[in-house]
Amino acid sequence: MGKIPVTHVGSGARRFSLELRGRVLVIEFKNWIGHATTYVPAERVTAEHARHRNGQLPLRSWTSVLLYLPIITLVVLLLQSLSARDGLEALPSTAISGFLALTFLGVVIYAVGATIRFLLWPQRTVRLRVATDEGANHLEFYRPESHGEQLDALVTQIQGLSSDEANESLMPLHLAFTRQHVKPFRLTLARAAYTTVLLTLLLFAGKYAWEHYGETAYVVSPMVYSVVLLPLAWYAAGYSVQRYFLSREPAAFRKAVHHLYREEYDLAEADFEKTVEQVPEHEPALRLLTELLAQRGDFDGAFARCAQLARFRPEEAEALQGDLWALKRITAHMES
Repeated sequence: MGKIPVTHVGSGARRFSLELRGRVLVIEFKNWIGHATTYVPAERVTAEHARHRNGQLPLRSWTSVLLYLPIITLVVLLLQSLSARDGLEALPSTAISGFLALTFLGVVIYAVGATIRFLLWPQRTVRLRVATDEGANHLEFYRPESHGEQLDALVTQIQGLSSDEANESLMPLHLAFTRQHVKPFRLTLARAAYTTVLLTLLLFAGKYAWEHYGETAYVVSPMVYSVVLLPLAWYAAGYSVQRYFLSREPAAFRKAVHHLYREEYDLAEADFEKTVEQVPEHEPALRLLTELLAQRGDFDGAFARCAQLARFRPEEAEALQGDLWALKRITAHMES
């Protein structure tokens, strides 16, 4: 069936993909920072069709109207100023103003149409529900027109698996897990940018409120505004510390981590093996190598490396071994 791209209801309309591998539902989310993949036993999932009013479309449409209006006003005022000062012909000025007005009218009509659709025609969605001991987890997404039939077939398959409650081979829910792959530099950059923008908005909001409601002007030294650079400095320092400690590791381990972040798994495995040969009790290399081998389906090699780790880190090896058994079982269900 392959991966089905869908859009999540809410949470900034995140896009992800769904795929049914054997008896396991695979939910994959990707963005600029990295990706996360969740594996859930399909027989533990209930799926149903629903409807949802997508409020993001009219919101974005009217936001475009509000942003477009001052731009048009500024352009028209600029044309009038040039016409009065430099003797610009009235015909080009009128034509440009008319074109901008028609464009603005089109944006308004689109916004009105989006609002009417929001009120009268809710979009079709699919809702997934996973029951746990702590409660139920819900995942709702819009039904894409381009992959509607594939998604309907996926829902039918999930419903068929979840209805077989008497099946003794049902997978325990605790075997569901999420695998994440994050790129540290991009994550650091994103966090720094987000915090900087938020701090800048708060600073200027305070300045505006002081000047609007206070009786005195808000006069501060330009150095005060350098406070917005503090998040950049903080996250840059944290990333530099990580890089410093990594630089103290063996060269083979540094290369392996580099290949792992770039998802060059063959090269990463070879360099991890080289690191373990040089330093048999290198805990990070053994742990990452064990996880990488399990991810690639080499469970015999993964358990062997886990046993090697247990010689000097028994508690961590025990927890890692439990994850390996869960991953091995869910991998078998993906192949069934």
